[in-house]
Amino acid sequence: SEILYQWPELGWVVATVPAGETETSLIQKLKAYPEVLLVEPNMLYTVPPVDLDVRPLQASDEDDEHEIDLIKQWGLRDINAEAAWEITIGSPDVIVAIVDTGVQTNHPEFADKVFIGSFDACGNDPTNPEEDDHGHGTHVAGIAADNGRGGEIAGVAWDNPIMPIRVMDNNGDIYTQYLVDAMLYLGHYAKANPTERIVANMSIGGRGYSFAFKDAIDYAAEQGVLLVTSAGNENKRVLSYPSAYNGVVSVAASTPHGEKADFSTTGWWNSVAAPGVRIYSTVNFSEYTEMQGTSMASPFVTGAAALLLSEYRDLTPIEIKNQLEQTARGNRFSDDLGYGIIDMEAMLGELRPMAYGGLRVQ
Repeated sequence: SEILYQWPELGWVVATVPAGETETSLIQKLKAYPEVLLVEPNMLYTVPPVDLDVRPLQASDEDDEHEIDLIKQWGLRDINAEAAWEITIGSPDVIVAIVDTGVQTNHPEFADKVFIGSFDACGNDPTNPEEDDHGHGTHVAGIAADNGRGGEIAGVAWDNPIMPIRVMDNNGDIYTQYLVDAMLYLGHYAKANPTERIVANMSIGGRGYSFAFKDAIDYAAEQGVLLVTSAGNENKRVLSYPSAYNGVVSVAASTPHGEKADFSTTGWWNSVAAPGVRIYSTVNFSEYTEMQGTSMASPFVTGAAALLLSEYRDLTPIEIKNQLEQTARGNRFSDDLGYGIIDMEAMLGELRPMAYGGLRVQ
């Protein structure tokens, strides 16, 4: 077996499967070595499918007294973004990382947007993180952090730079090793630039629990990086990762009626919710379109968290998570919407008491 990559910060390596072996047989052999603590496959993750065949939203009979906002960017109004922008439109030293399929940085919408520190995590299949053949990452970036001063749309975090991190290779595959590399890159960047903060969006998921991936997320969190993830589009309780890892912010999708979107995955690990139906944003080839999915809900929360850090620079990742949850529009926790749909104006107000305890193991 040949070692391809080593991550001394985590104690993990990536190794090839030699001829005559299968992945399963190699794992069993490696487990027999006393110096080997854990072995796991290099798992495949996916960008959740998004629905492009969207239909006009209509109020139900029970909602006739409410005016449903059908303006293209209804999501910004739903999370009270306009009131929040009266408080802050962001800071150049709080970075929005888009861990995704790439970002088309030369999209006309981003003409006045600052991009910083782009990274290709697909080391064995080099790609350009500032291009996006798929379109998913560019759509996510527009929602999270387009500056809104020109062009056709506005994102949440206007003045926060975007950091494109590409984790989908030229075959359309996303492997554990790419995601580990991405998390380590974010952690290293944060450690080397202590005057800056990072909020990372990862609208990606997979069914398998990876200890290596979790270790990498924890490493980034130790450097102050917050990971915001999409809950998934399974329409039922299904464990997927990274959304079900402890410490991340898992985002469910809501409708203009304040309800769970039909497709949104439920679960006790959901943190908050944000708009995920008919979300209009940028896509590759300099175009715009509507998509829907928890992939679209997650970047609303990522942008909001970046604005929160722009206002309160010293918050830890768990304190950011707590503030998002404690100021969300919800009467109680539910598997469908977590603590509720985020309210950006309330989020930027008084800091709420910490609902999470702490444990230090020495």
